[in-house]
Amino acid sequence: MSSEIVGLAGGPNGILQRARALLDAGQLDLALTLVQFAVDAAAPGSSDAARAHTLRAEVLRAKERAEPSYMAQGIYRSFRLLSEESSKL
Repeated sequence: MSSEIVGLAGGPNGILQRARALLDAGQLDLALTLVQFAVDAAAPGSSDAARAHTLRAEVLRAKERAEPSYMAQGIYRSFRLLSEESSKL
């Protein structure tokens, strides 16, 4: 399903641009949803995957900072660290 949604958005660039705009507007939940589609649709190790993981890490960092619950902060941090590592591949 992710590949279909990314395709409908005109490819990874379109969906990542929209996710970036949502992040900048403070709409973190929607930004994370869109960027997750891009992560899921990208071929592992591809430049699309690296760009998607980089943005996903940024969104997760923003969610981590905005979250009052320490437990939720830890969850966001764990996934952020995974994305940071994946963006380096």
